[in-house]
Amino acid sequence: MQRCLIIEAEEAAGRFPHRPFRVAHRLADSPLFELSRLVELGRSLAPDRVEYNLGELDVHQDPASVPGNGLSVEETIERIGQCRSWLVLKNVEQDPDYRALLEGCMAEFRAWAGQTLGRMADMMAFIFVTSPGSVTPFHFDPELNFLLQIRGDKIMHAFDEADRELLPETRLEQQYVDPSTHRNLTFEPHYQARAESFHLQPGQGVYMP
Repeated sequence: MQRCLIIEAEEAAGRFPHRPFRVAHRLADSPLFELSRLVELGRSLAPDRVEYNLGELDVHQDPASVPGNGLSVEETIERIGQCRSWLVLKNVEQDPDYRALLEGCMAEFRAWAGQTLGRMADMMAFIFVTSPGSVTPFHFDPELNFLLQIRGDKIMHAFDEADRELLPETRLEQQYVDPSTHRNLTFEPHYQARAESFHLQPGQGVYMP
């Protein structure tokens, strides 16, 4: 079976497990990521597992005032090249095909990482479908992530998780005490100088601690 993730020692050296680094993958040509299959997947998920809106947002977007796009889930995916939107399909591991793919990728990662991270639980997969020029607001993810680029290209800006000006201790605690807390954070222009930027093309990705 062909490997899913490709982790190069020179990329991970001095970074794993606490700093982001580049990875490669072999998922870009998978039929599971064709738009027609994603439309089918979107129809099968519960409404609260699909989130979508206009994609031209501010990096400091207030989550309470995100503008809708006036389209259905199916229309948003089918027209994603032109509809200037951002969409996420959440917990796609509920579908057996995507569950098998996730488990295969994570088995490879566990074999590579050994005991460094300890036990991994609650494996989840989200699929983001976005129009060119879409912006994901500044936010905090409490989980370990791999962001894998399938189509097009994007720039991913990563910040130091230990920088308490960007992520205050009280905000960090709030996220873990109340998981329903929205992930968006306040962004100040001077933060950008602290970003490590990754330009991603199909077949490339980033490990995010």
